[in-house]
Amino acid sequence: MSMDTGTFLVDMLSNFPFLGFIIWQYLTAQKDLKEQREKMETIRKEQMDQIKEMRTEAKEEEVQLRTRFESVIKELNADRDALVTQLEARIQALEKQIRKIFHALEDLKAVKSKVEKIELKEEIRKEIG
Repeated sequence: MSMDTGTFLVDMLSNFPFLGFIIWQYLTAQKDLKEQREKMETIRKEQMDQIKEMRTEAKEEEVQLRTRFESVIKELNADRDALVTQLEARIQALEKQIRKIFHALEDLKAVKSKVEKIELKEEIRKEIG
């Protein structure tokens, strides 16, 4: 064996445990990294499931609020329509009563006119007679 080969073998044998340690450390790090990736993937999937669940709940709440809002609007529209109908009926009733009053006033005017004529005739009779 030559000196260079002997030195090389001595260096290799003295560094072999270190190389073994480096290889073991690399393999362990790769294994740990794989485990961390798997854990992160599991966590990511759980978070995505939670987000999907939250979105579903939010959509359900939105539908419930929308349904409630629509029912309130329908009730308000029905109340408004009923109020308009009642007001129309009252206005029509008032118009009818006003027409009756004007008709009664016309009758009273006619009676007043007749009374004035009668009074005038009586005054003329008193003056003549």
